[in-house]
Amino acid sequence: MSDNDEIQRLIYATAIPKEMFWAYESVRQSGLYNMFCIRMPMTSNSSTDRKELIQLIDDVFIKYCAYTNADINRKEYKHVTSNHVLLIQHVYNELLDAYSLPPQGVVNIQKKTTTTISI
Repeated sequence: MSDNDEIQRLIYATAIPKEMFWAYESVRQSGLYNMFCIRMPMTSNSSTDRKELIQLIDDVFIKYCAYTNADINRKEYKHVTSNHVLLIQHVYNELLDAYSLPPQGVVNIQKKTTTTISI
């Protein structure tokens, strides 16, 4: 690995904490990402599905932070945004190599749906 590759990896790791990557990966592996039938860059900012997905990743991120006792006062431990998700997608393989897979059994992801009918 070259020095430039190592510097790039450090920059990515500074922007994306491992708990944030694990939250993204947990949601992606859970199948919910595919259930939403979206690709983040392809949706509008007002998309309800996109907001739900970001909120779901953020909720899982908070659980991983609590599980790992992360210092959430550091600036990189802010809430997940669509920009974080886009960066994760852009450098996914680099981060996957660096962070590996999330710890198993920490987060159980379920989507609760509400159906309403108006006549």
